[in-house]
Amino acid sequence: MNFEHSDKVKALARQVQAFMDEHVYPAESVYEEQVQASRWEQPRVMEELKERAHKDGLWNLFLPESGYGAGLTNLEYAPLCEIMGRSAIGPEAFNCAAPGAAWMMDTVGNKVARKDIAMIKVSAPNAVQQVIDWAIQAHGAAGVCEDFGLARMFALNRTLRLADGPDEVHRNQIARLELREH
Repeated sequence: MNFEHSDKVKALARQVQAFMDEHVYPAESVYEEQVQASRWEQPRVMEELKERAHKDGLWNLFLPESGYGAGLTNLEYAPLCEIMGRSAIGPEAFNCAAPGAAWMMDTVGNKVARKDIAMIKVSAPNAVQQVIDWAIQAHGAAGVCEDFGLARMFALNRTLRLADGPDEVHRNQIARLELREH
C-alpha cells in the first residue's frame, strides 16, 4: 500500500501548519485570558480564528466534496487533524470533527454507530485523564502548579467528561446495546 500523501494533502498540511504558526499558537494565551475573564462566553479570539480559517479556506475540511468542505477522505484528513490537534484550541478554530465517529456515521449511519460512539465517549476521555494523571505524578508537586498547565488540563478534561454526559450514562447505553444483540 502506498501511504504517501497526495499533493492536495501536502498543500493543505502546509496551509494548516502556517495557520497554526501564524494565528493559533499566538492566540493560545489570549484565549486562556479571555476564558478566565468570562467563563460562560465564547472567547472573542476563537471567533476571530474561526472567521480567519473560514476566509482562508481551512473550514470544514472534514466534509466530503461539496461547496462546504475540502472533499477529503478520512485517510487524507487524518494528517491535518494531527497538525490541528497540537493545540488545545486548534481543532475548534478549524471546525474539526472527530474523524472516527464521523466516518462511522458517514458509512453506517448514527444509529448503527451508537455503540461505538458511546465506547469512544467512555474510553477516550478516561485515557486522556490517565495520561494527564501520570504526567502530574511524574512532575511531583510541580505537576499541580500553574507552571506546566497539567492541573488545568486535568480539571478541563474532567469537566468535559461531565458536560458530555457522565460515564455511567454511556456505559449503560453500551450495555443495553450489547444485550440487545444477544
